Amino acid sequence: MSTGPSPIPAGPSRKVPENKGGSLLLWLLGILGAGVAILCVVTFAIVTFFMHGSRFEKQGRHVSITTPLGGVELKQGANPGLPKYPGATDEKESGSFALTGMDDEKLEIIAAHYSTSDALTQVDSWYGKTLGSAFERKGPGEKKTIREYAHTEIESSETAYISDHNDIVRLVVLNPKASGVEIKLVRIGPRDVQ
Repeated sequence: MSTGPSPIPAGPSRKVPENKGGSLLLWLLGILGAGVAILCVVTFAIVTFFMHGSRFEKQGRHVSITTPLGGVELKQGANPGLPKYPGATDEKESGSFALTGMDDEKLEIIAAHYSTSDALTQVDSWYGKTLGSAFERKGPGEKKTIREYAHTEIESSETAYISDHNDIVRLVVLNPKASGVEIKLVRIGPRDVQ
């Protein structure tokens, strides 16, 4: 009797390597997806927090934005509380910009901008007499930085009257122009109680 071919003996068994690269990629994609989901939830929570506690109001020329962290208020026609030179005309409408912090402390900037055809010496003399000793005069050529507001500088070509008392800075800035004098009246400090 004849026997059929004998089977080839099997050698040492070889294991097929696992696809570790594919599972590592899946892990990385899972972590990335979880990070994006967490970022979306946090962003949604922040937006909801601000939208829920925020208000936007507009009444005529008065705009107010209030958030849980503070607010901004813009108003046209505000008065800086400084004397207007007689006969000066409005160059731009006066206005105020107020910031309110979480502790309800307010910082307000009020500015008015006028012009006159009178000579600088005449306007300078009038403000010197009208403002008195509460204001320090800085003449042309003297560049001045305001103590509390380092970004506020008086240019060397301008004449300025500066009052820096009780956290309130008041400025009268005279800038000579070919057609006369440009007059800027500015008040910076805590908001006046109205």
